Amino acid sequence: MSNGIASLDPDDPEGSVFRSFPRAHPFGNLALPMNIRQLAADVIGKQFRERLGLESLGSLIGEREITEADLRPAELRALREAAVRAMGNQALGRASIGYRHYDTDEDPYADVGAARMLSPLSVFDKLFDPNYSMKTTIGQGNLERDPDTGEYYVYDQYNFNERRPEPTPLVGTKEEPGAMRIFGGRISDSGVYGLPRAFGSAYGSPEGEGSRVRINLGDLEDALARGRGENVNPLRKGLSYLAGLLRREPEIPDAPLRIADPSNPLID
Repeated sequence: MSNGIASLDPDDPEGSVFRSFPRAHPFGNLALPMNIRQLAADVIGKQFRERLGLESLGSLIGEREITEADLRPAELRALREAAVRAMGNQALGRASIGYRHYDTDEDPYADVGAARMLSPLSVFDKLFDPNYSMKTTIGQGNLERDPDTGEYYVYDQYNFNERRPEPTPLVGTKEEPGAMRIFGGRISDSGVYGLPRAFGSAYGSPEGEGSRVRINLGDLEDALARGRGENVNPLRKGLSYLAGLLRREPEIPDAPLRIADPSNPLID
């Protein structure tokens, strides 16, 4: 049955609509934002596959599909808002979500690269900001509307475009820099934020691997109308909720993945 995403109420601060949802993510029961949970799952899964040869277990941990059930209510709302911005408040069939659509900074790259040094306190605040969590989990992705149900889906693949295909040595040599040198370089470039980025780049999944993303954002008609400054009909909102409860989840073929931009230094 449908997961009822169409019933998401932006005025429900506690996200009670979603309290009964299962947390399918390996670290889903922890009180951590999605960007931290997915980084941990990806790195652990990749290391199981790469260093221990445990392909099945590693894939189960680090390559399982990311869906709306993995997100916390505030994160799902933030991703819905990013989708509305990406479409310019218009109901489009397809669109691309970029860093600027998460509205975390005037410069969309300032808090994900070397444009600005972030203090430890700033990084802590950012990590628990749902907009920033989605920015550093999804980053850039494809947005598509299902023509039969009207629900919107975000597609992507979680990996690191700076990750080399071969294992990163722990110590390293002058010819082959180890993880410590990579960590030090990233921290000097972009402050404390460079540490998790360097960690994923050293031990996470390279392009072509990692969890695929298929997140159902539900019916965004009301959100798009609010973005245009229009009043939302409460009757239509109630009918949308009932339709979401009765509708079966559509079978949608995998969308072609966006080609990563090597100039973007973040999680792809």
